[in-house]
Amino acid sequence: MNFSSAKVFKRLAWLLPVVLILAITAISAYSQTGVVTTVGTNNDQLGVKPLTETGGGFLYSRVWSPYLVGICIGILSWLTFLLSDHPIGVSSAVARTGGMLETAVRGQKAKEKAYYQKLGLNIGWEWVFVVGIVIGAFLSAKLSGDFHIHWIPAMWEQRFGANIPVRLGAAFIGGAILMIGARWAGGCTSGHGISGALQLVISSWVALISFFIGGAITAFLIY
Repeated sequence: MNFSSAKVFKRLAWLLPVVLILAITAISAYSQTGVVTTVGTNNDQLGVKPLTETGGGFLYSRVWSPYLVGICIGILSWLTFLLSDHPIGVSSAVARTGGMLETAVRGQKAKEKAYYQKLGLNIGWEWVFVVGIVIGAFLSAKLSGDFHIHWIPAMWEQRFGANIPVRLGAAFIGGAILMIGARWAGGCTSGHGISGALQLVISSWVALISFFIGGAITAFLIY
């Protein structure tokens, strides 16, 4: 019985996440005996816990190695293309959530919008992926002991004061502008910065460079 290489990959694709999980677990167990150090800096100021103090490997550390994270993102992107033939993205799922909420309120009138018909108001793997990001961030903060609730970030409070309505208003406006920009650009930092950039898409590289330039200018203007 003959199989093409593509069919073989698809039949064995379910093994890849298992291998990835086992590899990360092995690295975590091995790193339990190590200590995170930063040359020329104070770990307490950076919020970095030595791994021996946490007793659980890098999964319990407040800061991960950027090299390890980069490798994991690359493998995740590879698996996404292999299993779904679709790039990683976040802003589309957020737009779908807004459409589903509008549909719940306005009913058929919302579904008739051309944008929602093109986008598709369904709960797919992308939507679950975004939910997983939220859950994963929460678990990471809890495991590292870094989870706490505060309304005003320290840097914002130092620059603009502790007025909660002002902070919430700025966050809402900023989020709205970010989302509008992501929809106009046809992708966000994950869609363009990760999925598009690794495919060497020119528009994604232009968007990625613009992200950094815009972020740097905004940081200098605000702070």
